[in-house]
Amino acid sequence: MHHKAILAIACTAALSACDSEKAANSIAKRAPLPLPDAGVYEANLLSRDGDQGPFKMIKGPSGLALVYPKGDSEQRWGVWVENDGKPVTSSQWTGQAARKENKDGIYPVLLERTSVRGKRLDAQSNDHNLISFQDKAVTDLAGKEVKRWTFDFTRVGTQFRDPDQSTALYRDWSGQLAVSKLTTRAITSDSWLVEDDAGLADAMVGLIRSTNNGGTLTLDIEFPKAGCTLTGKGKADQHNGLSKLSLSGFGKCSFKASSDLSPLENKWVLGLAKARDGAQAYAAAFDMPGTRKATLVVGFPEQNDLMVMGEKF
Repeated sequence: MHHKAILAIACTAALSACDSEKAANSIAKRAPLPLPDAGVYEANLLSRDGDQGPFKMIKGPSGLALVYPKGDSEQRWGVWVENDGKPVTSSQWTGQAARKENKDGIYPVLLERTSVRGKRLDAQSNDHNLISFQDKAVTDLAGKEVKRWTFDFTRVGTQFRDPDQSTALYRDWSGQLAVSKLTTRAITSDSWLVEDDAGLADAMVGLIRSTNNGGTLTLDIEFPKAGCTLTGKGKADQHNGLSKLSLSGFGKCSFKASSDLSPLENKWVLGLAKARDGAQAYAAAFDMPGTRKATLVVGFPEQNDLMVMGEKF
């Protein structure tokens, strides 16, 4: 079982002209880290020939970005990437950017990466500010030069660390990526298939049923393995296509780690096990780049950044 890739990244518009990482960090630490507008983004991993070579989008691994709305104390984002080759590597990056300064006048930023290959896990974290650039020239998959936000994730590693040997997380990846915003669509009353095994009793996530009643949105999300359905309710399309939902139904769930799940899925399950009614999630619908299929994504930023995606069923 695996979840489709989703990416969400921090960015700092004021640093677009900075070439010095030290100077960029000095500026970024003294103000809240700016992020793209809340919403859904397409993202591409980048390669680079040497330190000064142009950035190029890599064919194969790609993802989607969710940037959550600003909160009073912080703003969150979550990242998922999965490649199509061998070995299959699923990675999650999660970030928290403080909206208030600490006693030292710094606005902390935390970035964490969790990567999985089969049953093997590699994780790193970093509390330094991220380096990012607006309108950076990159070469897209068609060979055309375009301007994109680019971001540097090298601080949480570009290698999958095995006891015997470390290998690249993704072939030719330099540690940077680029994002561009996607147009969202209204979440209509439909059913969404999350996984190929969604109909099985041991599936982590089953079907999602959405109901839009005059702008009041309800999502019923099946968790067959936990023996329950969570219900999210809220107003549709409140934040650039992201609908904020209040969740209920946790009292009927039995979320437990299992050897049947991947280490990343177990991390999500343990996050759900600690949740209570009133926890928040965000949902958005869009056309998947490439396939143009209607797709629903639901993010749970408070539950170890679980993300589930489903195609219209």
